[in-house]
Amino acid sequence: MLSIKQIRKNNVLEMLKYAERKDFAAFVKIDYLLLNQYLPTNAPKNIGNNNALKITEAFKLPEGWLDHEHSPGEIKLVMSQSGFATDNDANISVLDEIQTNITSDDAQISYKLLPITNYITIERGKALDIVEITEPSHFVYMPPNVALPITFEVKGGGYIKPFKNGYVLLCDKLAKCNPGEDIIIQTNDKKIVCGEFLFERDGFIDIESIEGERLSISSSLVITKFPVVAFFPPSQKQLIKK
Repeated sequence: MLSIKQIRKNNVLEMLKYAERKDFAAFVKIDYLLLNQYLPTNAPKNIGNNNALKITEAFKLPEGWLDHEHSPGEIKLVMSQSGFATDNDANISVLDEIQTNITSDDAQISYKLLPITNYITIERGKALDIVEITEPSHFVYMPPNVALPITFEVKGGGYIKPFKNGYVLLCDKLAKCNPGEDIIIQTNDKKIVCGEFLFERDGFIDIESIEGERLSISSSLVITKFPVVAFFPPSQKQLIKK
């Protein structure tokens, strides 16, 4: 099965069948040269959460849309609605008819139900905190290829997506975090830090925190790293039926 990073790349490559790269880059507000670094087969960089969000917002798609596999016809329709694809068969239905929530029987075969088991409190001026949910009441559909998943529902506000109140962060404790992607870090002095991963080098992890501060954290202080591999808006939470 494909990783989320490969799914994102495949979706963008399919979208680029209907748009020049420079036009696409300008439309989604991603630097053209940076976009080109994401697309080769063995690209050293992957499309991170921030740039995935830029793409979905530019095309007026639901958050997390880029993380799921879509048919060529569905992508052609998306491009048509945004003025790129012009073939008649791209207009056979309206965008609202696209299946964006993972709720169908077919999807449930490949997407597993994952309970939301933790809250992460993120409020300006306060220390971040993680609290276990002893009796989960909601779940999300987990994409394939997540090796060691853990979920966090954001409590608090004042930050951009995905660190907004009610959003669910899906992390994979075994995933490699790449530059530009989001990460949550726990240190042995009980501190929690989250933000955009920059690099890990010479025994230090550098990130840009959600406060916009450049931090360099000694790897020896880190207990656990939670790379964020996907996120879900509140509308995609499903109630656990008891």
